[in-house]
Amino acid sequence: MMDFSIGQILQGEVVAIKPYGAFVRLANGGIGMIHISEIATEYVSDINSYLAVGEEVTVKVIGENAEGKPNLSLKRVTKEELEEARFSREVEEARLALERKNDEILARLKRLKRPKVPQREETLRNWIAEAQHRLEQARREADRRSPARGGRR
Repeated sequence: MMDFSIGQILQGEVVAIKPYGAFVRLANGGIGMIHISEIATEYVSDINSYLAVGEEVTVKVIGENAEGKPNLSLKRVTKEELEEARFSREVEEARLALERKNDEILARLKRLKRPKVPQREETLRNWIAEAQHRLEQARREADRRSPARGGRR
């Protein structure tokens, strides 16, 4: 069984379209389906008029099928939920970009070749260790506060 709950807002990518619904690969790796009746508030005769394979979508979990996979909806995602999902995605992208940049800086600092001056070498090692410690604390704090990971806002 996948890790989801009814009412949860998830990000995913449309991976297949059938006459009865669209299949979505979710960010957590699972697959869910949006039934044709959950695509839009109006009558949908052709899903291809609304979705395309490869398209990124924000969906709401509305149930679970017999196999334990999520039933999804596009039409039940409110404007506020959509805005929150976009905001969370942008925050996560910014966090990952900062994390990559910090890792790159730390790697560069570790490669620095300093003259063998014991006091300076030890100071640099301490500074790098402290920077790594602060980065790890920031990561844990971001994870704790991330709504996508169940943390507080």
